[in-house]
Amino acid sequence: MSLDMSQFYQVFFEETEEHLASIEAILLRIDPQHPAPEEIAEIFRAAHSIKGSSATFGFEDMAGVTHLMEDLLDRVRKGELAPSREMVDACLAAGDVLRNQLDAHRGERRPDLERAEAVRSRLAELCDGAAPGAAPQTAAGPGFDLAFRLARVVSGSELLVDNMLAELAALGDCEIVERPGALQPEGGWRIRLRGACAESALRGVLELVTDPGDLTISPLAPASAVSAADRPALPAEYSEDAEDGSYTLFMPFPPAREALPHGAAAELAAPAAAAGEAAEEHAAGATRGGAETSIRVSVDKVDQMVNLVGELVITRSILQEVASQVDAEVFDKLMNGLGLLERNTRELQESVMSIRMVAVSVVFARFPRLVRELGARLGKQVRLRLEGEHAELDKGLVERIADPLTHLVRNALDHGIETPAQRLAAGKPEEGQVVLRALHQGSYILIEVEDDGAGLSREKILHRARERGMAVHDGMGDAEVWQLICEPGFSTAETVTEVSGRGVGMDVVKRNIGALGGLLEIRSEHGRGTRIGVRLPLTLAIVDGLTVGVGEELYVIPLGFVAETLQAAPETIHRVAGEARMVRVRGDYLPVVDLGRRFAVEGAQRDWSRGIMVLVESNGVRAALFVDTLVDQQQVVIKNLEANFRRVAGFSAATVLGSGKVALILDVAVLVDGVRGGEALAA
Repeated sequence: MSLDMSQFYQVFFEETEEHLASIEAILLRIDPQHPAPEEIAEIFRAAHSIKGSSATFGFEDMAGVTHLMEDLLDRVRKGELAPSREMVDACLAAGDVLRNQLDAHRGERRPDLERAEAVRSRLAELCDGAAPGAAPQTAAGPGFDLAFRLARVVSGSELLVDNMLAELAALGDCEIVERPGALQPEGGWRIRLRGACAESALRGVLELVTDPGDLTISPLAPASAVSAADRPALPAEYSEDAEDGSYTLFMPFPPAREALPHGAAAELAAPAAAAGEAAEEHAAGATRGGAETSIRVSVDKVDQMVNLVGELVITRSILQEVASQVDAEVFDKLMNGLGLLERNTRELQESVMSIRMVAVSVVFARFPRLVRELGARLGKQVRLRLEGEHAELDKGLVERIADPLTHLVRNALDHGIETPAQRLAAGKPEEGQVVLRALHQGSYILIEVEDDGAGLSREKILHRARERGMAVHDGMGDAEVWQLICEPGFSTAETVTEVSGRGVGMDVVKRNIGALGGLLEIRSEHGRGTRIGVRLPLTLAIVDGLTVGVGEELYVIPLGFVAETLQAAPETIHRVAGEARMVRVRGDYLPVVDLGRRFAVEGAQRDWSRGIMVLVESNGVRAALFVDTLVDQQQVVIKNLEANFRRVAGFSAATVLGSGKVALILDVAVLVDGVRGGEALAA
């Protein structure tokens, strides 16, 4: 009988990713000299799970790495080896190799065989190096005496037990000395194996079907038989009777199974035994939890559900539009029903959207490793503090925000944090600090990267901007000056390093954040540090918007950009060469984007004093959007323009209104950037 394991590959991939993330997180926070026993045990359990699952699916390369890692951790756990930073580094490197191997089994990249071999050698040396003179046991003697207890699920499966025995028989001549009886299926086994096999091969078979600590392997004496006095001790919890210390004997196999010939073929492969181990762990988890409280669902299925809820929102808007035109006698009843539909739809919408929400810790988890290694490479002492990592964000945004945040953290270490000598000279502690925090603000989430380094130099930025021929002046506000570092090719670094300094990066970060409907906020104090905030909508599926009319066209402005609306008095309109250009609001002159002229809308209002100014802010720059009327404030379902039509300058997406009409959603960040770039938006 054969079992097709490919159907379970995706579950294995996801669970292994979780185990690797857990291992890395513990290794990065652990004290290498004085690790807590529970932390070592947790890493050991994760490595043990990866090893068993890898063997189950036949991924022997991964099983081999985790087996060596497990051996090293086991010796540390038992106090046979003193923990060290080298061990932590080796385990981190092993985690990288396992990720590479995992991606290779997914078909996403080629396996790095040379690196994997180097890591295996490094783990083996660390495992053996702390015990000088101790050589691994091989088959120099006549064989081994095996004492072990099977895992609970394995001991209850005759198929898995037979498979284990067949695997042992393939390594040598087996003689079953003791075995559990029917009333004690989880009792102890003793098997005498003779032949030229290595101890590591035996462990490779038995560790997959036993729990840690439940296996003892001892070399056989040269004599043909081993006396009772020479046999190895079984694990303490079941090896001896409590009162007289005698061994408990179990009913042996029937005579036909007493001895298995060398080289007997196994019906199933060894990984099948590991399946029992995986099943045991799953069963134990179910027992502890009482019942499963979560399931794995394909992201495509969730996306389909989100899309259907979006269509339901549009249908509700259509019905409300039609209801406003029906006869007055049935209007009240219809509106009551629509009110109930609206409440239920909103609750359904919020529930479905919550399914797509994941904690930003998924992204934050990669940065402790980055800060640790990059800080060491730059010769800087840096401590990373994570705050609000349990805040939730749409899965689509989480996946796309990782690269911009990585660049911001790298900049903080390279440009922000000073060297220990510089920090001491400035009266600061040698160790710098980078804070990565996330917090909710209404329908948005703010992710900040803050450092206590040198901060930005206003004079240096303005000087470099003038060298590049940019239109800058000393009267610019700090927020505008800080935004200059996001210009393409702009850099204040004196030298180019392997980390940064080429002027490539911040402009890409800003562009990518803008593409997600977000804002990039920069604050800095020279000598005290810099804080860069990324403000993002919680979801890319539905957005709160302000619907405005321009001529016969309707546009939607995301509410996150809107500060206020007002009607401009004639005396507040500032003209240049006879053309209206700016509007004065409480002493500040704001550039105006006339949407009717910008998009060549026929019949649009041209008199600024008779329309509406919508004040918006993006990336620290304020501006006004001139529209004819304000129509409504409502939630709208985002429809991708590029997927359904093509990219259109000035618009980020589209939506369907209750009237059935398509309205375009404005890309406020692009429009405001056009103001800074000197576009003639009012002409």
